[in-house]
Amino acid sequence: MGNWGAKVSQKGYDVKTCADRFLTFSSAFPTLKVFSTQAVSTTIPTSGTNTITITHNLGYFAPYLVVYNGSSTTGVGTSNLMSDNDSYLTTYQYANNLQIPVDEYFDQYSSSQGDTVYFTVYIFLDKLESYTSNIISTATASGGSSNNYGFKISKAGYDVKTCTDEQLVMSSSFYSALIQKKGLLTGSSVSHGLNYVPSILVYEYDSANSRIQTNNLSLQNLHYVTSSSLYYDSSVGTGDGIYYIIFKNTS
Repeated sequence: MGNWGAKVSQKGYDVKTCADRFLTFSSAFPTLKVFSTQAVSTTIPTSGTNTITITHNLGYFAPYLVVYNGSSTTGVGTSNLMSDNDSYLTTYQYANNLQIPVDEYFDQYSSSQGDTVYFTVYIFLDKLESYTSNIISTATASGGSSNNYGFKISKAGYDVKTCTDEQLVMSSSFYSALIQKKGLLTGSSVSHGLNYVPSILVYEYDSANSRIQTNNLSLQNLHYVTSSSLYYDSSVGTGDGIYYIIFKNTS
């Protein structure tokens, strides 16, 4: 069997010579694949907690993103990634469901108790297991091409010639989240070898409750990334390490 592969560069970059991060697709590197996208809501209670539970039944810890889209008071014109208007969201991902607890203090400086709050939730199909991609090229700018050709694939049921951008599976006009490395970090650091500061996703691992989670502590105090490594301060957190995804894309 031959070790064949395929790759597509972004428009304006030579697919034969460009750096890894200028590829839209490569069979040598995985990308995050969306399992589900859902719009959900609840109300801010006067006491206690209202918890949104999204059942996915994947059977493993999967990456996810939660976007807060506003409330009855603030309106829905502005969205915040993994935070309300005041601080990071607390979220819990179990093997088969994702939970978003909303307590009486949620978005307290912008919204009011009794408000309806709105979220968009993205759950990815990928498993948070150890993986490291090859590094072919980490140049910050390379492979520019005067031949500005393009490539795109539409979702099933849409005409690729006329569909809108969100109806595309892939387009060479857009960046893709190519994965460089992922896994569980329980030590102080893990190197990524990219020679620039990459984009990352991080989730604190809580083995006692069999979940991964995000909150102020896990996302703000436990980690930072440099041009060589991702660092984790285990003395600050309450969990057992961090599940991480390091992308080939720059931050």
